[in-house]
Amino acid sequence: MVIEVQTDDLVSAAEQLRRIGRRVTSYGDQLSGRMRQTADELDSEVSASLTAAWSEVAGAIDNLAEGFERYGGALVQVADRYRELESDLTVHRSR
Repeated sequence: MVIEVQTDDLVSAAEQLRRIGRRVTSYGDQLSGRMRQTADELDSEVSASLTAAWSEVAGAIDNLAEGFERYGGALVQVADRYRELESDLTVHRSR
């Protein structure tokens, strides 16, 4: 059985995932800024409620962005491991 792994494709996919993660972070930061502006314009009770609710949403956005980063990092590790295996196989076959 032949298993062919395109490590360059894995690394490319990893970078795309990391790029998405950075965009999610950027979007979350923009929303946080807008929420702060909105909260500043409201009375203190509503502002406190909005701020508390947004804190949970912001945490979820951070977790999502971190997930993209982790998944991208895992793909790079898989690609690296396949390269090592391929190198080992090549060395052993050459002997």
